[in-house]
Amino acid sequence: MRGGGIGPLQRRCEEILGRLGLSHPFTLEELVGAISKSRGRPLQVVYHDIGPGEKMPCGVWVPLPKGDVVVVESRTSRAHQEHICLHELAHILCAHTGTKVLAAGYLAKLLPDIAPEKVATVLARTSYDSEQERDAEAMATLLGRFLAPGGADGARVSGTHKGAGDDVLGELAKALRLET
Repeated sequence: MRGGGIGPLQRRCEEILGRLGLSHPFTLEELVGAISKSRGRPLQVVYHDIGPGEKMPCGVWVPLPKGDVVVVESRTSRAHQEHICLHELAHILCAHTGTKVLAAGYLAKLLPDIAPEKVATVLARTSYDSEQERDAEAMATLLGRFLAPGGADGARVSGTHKGAGDDVLGELAKALRLET
């Protein structure tokens, strides 16, 4: 998403939202649903105690074979959770690629019941020293400007566009010890 300033980035953001069929303002749930529909696969946002640590991410995008999961730190404010979620969704919208499995020990802690071979890549932010991270952060900020007012105080996204990937999302919910 290279560009010369906020103008090109904002235009790209608006183009992406237009392709998704979203006019603004929209809710976070509507954005998740539109991304899920456009990708033709389930996308679920879950809130989980990711854990303390300087190198620990506050958000993670986990593309699984049959669906995508965005994990958002649960021990922070709703406004921060919203921004974390937007950042991870921006990675999806920008078609970023992940690293080959985070740290094996960390991934096992976060997703203990998911077989490592089911997780091809993980995008987890711990710093903004890569172009992908800077682009996702900028895109998240722009997306936040298009959200309906009061979104951070409303209900949290729990998941949308369920269907063929329910088994994967159910497996993830079990791994994260969430109610299904």
